[in-house]
Amino acid sequence: MNNGRLRIGIVGAGRIVPAHLHGYKALLDRGLDDFQIVALCARKQEDVDRFLSPGGPPPRPPLNDNASDPLNAPHLYLSELFPETEVQGWTDSEAMIREADLDVVDITATVSAHHPAAMQAFARGMHVMVQKPIAGSVREAREMVAAAKGAGVALGVMENVRFEPTVLMERWIVEHGHLGTIQMALGTYLGTHQWSPDKIVAETPWRHRRDEAGGGISVDLGVHFFQHLRYVCGPIANVYGSVRTFEPIRYTRDALGNAVDEVQADVDDAMFCTFEFADGGLGQLSASWAGHGPPTLLPGGLVIYGSKGCLKEGILHLDGQEPVALSDFFEQNATDAEREALFPHGIRDSFGLVYLDFLTAIREGRQPTRRP
Repeated sequence: MNNGRLRIGIVGAGRIVPAHLHGYKALLDRGLDDFQIVALCARKQEDVDRFLSPGGPPPRPPLNDNASDPLNAPHLYLSELFPETEVQGWTDSEAMIREADLDVVDITATVSAHHPAAMQAFARGMHVMVQKPIAGSVREAREMVAAAKGAGVALGVMENVRFEPTVLMERWIVEHGHLGTIQMALGTYLGTHQWSPDKIVAETPWRHRRDEAGGGISVDLGVHFFQHLRYVCGPIANVYGSVRTFEPIRYTRDALGNAVDEVQADVDDAMFCTFEFADGGLGQLSASWAGHGPPTLLPGGLVIYGSKGCLKEGILHLDGQEPVALSDFFEQNATDAEREALFPHGIRDSFGLVYLDFLTAIREGRQPTRRP
């Protein structure tokens, strides 16, 4: 560490990096500056230069008009976040981890890069944060966990949905018994306005290749869905489901509809499952990147029913009471201590909350993640 600051090197400079940088910025904006990013690595020099300082390659344009999509986070430059730091650019992650003076390696690259980069970092005594999902297989994930424990370092996973403000407030509602016993949960996300029926999702062909992604929508988004369910509603005892690849070839098309890129998809683009909570509740979940025609989405995302009411579209419906917005109910009933526990330092950026937990775990010599 330099002057007590954790020195961080980032592996990967793709579309998700701005969301990560905004997470770091959320900490810096509140005076939590016991870290600095000193290195950034990508396979292409232009991708590195895109984030170092103004004047390089232009920021990537937004994928769509959904401002809440982390892939659309506004561009940030490392020179803006750390004006006094000369951030090193690398095009070889092995060389960066081997030669740069680092305490932490933050791996935002494709899933296939997680295991090799993390294992190399652990061997050098470095802490590691990886983008979700943790790895391309259960075996690789277990090896990473074992290696982190053996090296006595922290291993974090950027599962930001678990730290979304609405998810944290949902858990608070359930923990305080306002919904009673969880009986049912339902989530339906069939098709998308932008990627269905056969477009390359997020203009990232690797998402459709098993060797690079580890799986399709069941892995890419499934980790978000099930983290949300387990965190709010409790452990899941059983899952029964099926997956399919309905569109084996996916394309990127120009404004005239001509295919300019294509990928042979060998991972699923649709998932349907039924599950049982350990406490007896039932649930169903379906999601798809396929689907000809308009999408079919359950309004409000995940719907949760309990023995005393339900949460739907951000509204809390309790038996015998008028419906109330989840956020309003939380603000009216939570104590100051509970607000600080869920949103330390007033941080509401989910990526920022993950990083705060991870960096705090490093300082305290423990593993993430907190469970408020």
